[in-house]
Amino acid sequence: MTREEFRQYVRSLLAEPQASYWENDEIDLYTDIALINLTNKFWYMLAPIYNKKTSLTINSETMTADLPVDCLKVISITPIENYVDFDYIPQDLVNTYGYHNWSGWTFEEGKIKVYNPKSFEFTLYYLPKFIFDNIPDQMKPLLAVETIIQAKVKDENVPTYLLLLQKNFTDSLLLFLSQNQMQNSDILTE
Repeated sequence: MTREEFRQYVRSLLAEPQASYWENDEIDLYTDIALINLTNKFWYMLAPIYNKKTSLTINSETMTADLPVDCLKVISITPIENYVDFDYIPQDLVNTYGYHNWSGWTFEEGKIKVYNPKSFEFTLYYLPKFIFDNIPDQMKPLLAVETIIQAKVKDENVPTYLLLLQKNFTDSLLLFLSQNQMQNSDILTE
């Protein structure tokens, strides 16, 4: 489905196929906001299937490294030497970490900071930021409904049928992602 086909689909759900109330730029903006909301909502289901892998070198002075530009969520960081799993520490919970000699990591403005590393070379698995062109087709019906909700929030008028559609499409996407996870549980994409 192209971006233009998606806009027409959104307009058909709005029951305004010829509508000019929402310009293409507005629909695109609401779609981008909806996409951020959906990937934040479903990241834990998307991560096992759509993850990416890269190498990081930690600066020994600052103990930080730049995250990839397309990084949405870090899944894991593993030292290349002396294998040890690092626990994930959300930035909003703590700024430092130390528990039973386990090291950890936090985020600092587009960087990852590692505490007490035994290695300065790491493998990073992460969920990339989704753009319209790289989302699974199974996500697009829910994305359309979320786009409309974003548009209707502007009007402070979210009809009940949209909330029901949102629930139905959410349930369908969760079913798809969980089945895909179970079928591909040993596969890591790069």
